[in-house]
Amino acid sequence: MRGATGCVLAALCSGGMALAQPSPERLAVCGGCHAPALAFWKTTKHARALSALERVGRDKDPSCVGCHVTGYLQPGGPTDIAEARQRFANVGCEACHGAGSKHGAALDKRNTLARAVPEATCRGCHTADVTNGEFDYKKFIQAIVGPGHTLARGPARPL
Repeated sequence: MRGATGCVLAALCSGGMALAQPSPERLAVCGGCHAPALAFWKTTKHARALSALERVGRDKDPSCVGCHVTGYLQPGGPTDIAEARQRFANVGCEACHGAGSKHGAALDKRNTLARAVPEATCRGCHTADVTNGEFDYKKFIQAIVGPGHTLARGPARPL
């Protein structure tokens, strides 16, 4: 099991996300243009990430929450664990793709988000100590890649 420092550091390094104006409505905003991607996301473990901690009584543990919510302790994100759990539960779009505020506001949406998420982003949370060394990026990426998503090959491609 990962120590407190390891989980918090993983959360801080996992996406480099900055939520300019955090909002619990972000998933719905993303889904406004990316409906197939959002519908598929709702079927994934990322959509139920916080419940995994609830099942083992660690959903209030600051050393774990960062990898099970979106934006906790990230620049612009929530710093209060209760707010993170309530308003930013689960691993949403911005946890992997980066902050969507510039993307949403831009007339030209290209180059405002990482479309393909590199393996290093995933491994920020899916570490060997948490996954018992059983995280196989090539295998597990298939579980979250659906309509509107692409596999990461090489550097992340902008959206």
